[in-house]
Amino acid sequence: MTRTLSQSELRDYWRVGYVVVRELIDAGTLKTLAERLHGVIRGSVPTAKGMLVMRDVLIAKGVVKAQRPGVDGRHPLHQDLVYFPFRPADRIVASQTALEPMRRENGCLSIVPGSHERGLIDHENLPWQGANAGYWGAVGVGAHPDRVHLEMEPGDTVFFHPVLLHGSGRNTTSGFRRAISGHYASTECVRIWGDPDEAQRQFNPLRGIGPIESEAPADAPRPATPADETQLIRSRSTRRA
Repeated sequence: MTRTLSQSELRDYWRVGYVVVRELIDAGTLKTLAERLHGVIRGSVPTAKGMLVMRDVLIAKGVVKAQRPGVDGRHPLHQDLVYFPFRPADRIVASQTALEPMRRENGCLSIVPGSHERGLIDHENLPWQGANAGYWGAVGVGAHPDRVHLEMEPGDTVFFHPVLLHGSGRNTTSGFRRAISGHYASTECVRIWGDPDEAQRQFNPLRGIGPIESEAPADAPRPATPADETQLIRSRSTRRA
């Protein structure tokens, strides 16, 4: 499905750091995606080359069974840019599409509007018991008082800036909160640091050989970039190792 953001939606994206597009994905496509996801989880569908299937640490250790409630599901407020070697940040966008209803009760995505303007901040490992490796949280942020919970219906998609603070709450229901997330970087981006783990990652070219089709308005706020950003990210990689 082809859908171009309106000028109003683009202004909102640059102003608050995100935009929600309702009913972006049709029901037929959602059904195909859900079937593919279930097949990969069950092992009945072969994974793509380079795909890494990760199971929640509580499931991997046998504490919780995969088809039953009990997985915590939390991910504290964080910024995706700490995971990416590409810059500039304004040429990267994250997305999440709901495959089923996303509610506060099952831990829908929460964001802090406008937090992309503050730049990249330090992150740390989680102190929670049973936390998944690599699920870092922004230092000193906690449960931000300005956070907004983005409840979505199947097919709704949110696009957000990689410096926007966001996270997921605990799933307190007996069901799931399945969604598909993706990140896209312009061909204008350059790699600023390396990480041994990148050998296991697949960065797939989609289309385009030039600049992205739309740019931020001239008066749009731009997030500041700390001078020691490269060292900060490298230190996070060292801590993970």
